[in-house]
Amino acid sequence: SYDHAKHKLLRWSGGMDGTRYHVLASLASGVVATTVAAPFDMLKTRVMVSSQSSTLEVLRCIVRVEGPSSLFRGWLPAYCRLGPHSLICFPIQEQIRAMLGLGYL
Repeated sequence: SYDHAKHKLLRWSGGMDGTRYHVLASLASGVVATTVAAPFDMLKTRVMVSSQSSTLEVLRCIVRVEGPSSLFRGWLPAYCRLGPHSLICFPIQEQIRAMLGLGYL
C-alpha cells in the first residue's frame, strides 16, 4: 500500500519524489494497515475471552448483536500503534533504497 500510495501521490501532484511524499504515503499506508487489521485484532481478542468454540461463531455473534461496525472498535488505538511504525519505517526504507541505488522494487 505504501508504494501504491506514493506513486498515486506523485502522479496526482506531478511532483518530484521527496520526503513529503514519503511521509504522506506512509501515513496512508498506516491507515490501510489499521483498517485491514482492526477487525481481525478485535475478533482475536473476543475469541480468546469467549466460551464459544469457534471463531466463526464468535464473528456471527459480534455482527448479529453489535453490528458490523463493531469490528472496527479500537481502530484509533491500533492506528496510534501502526501509524508511527509506518511513519518511521517507510521513509527509512526510501533512504536505504536511495543509498543502494535501488529504484522501485
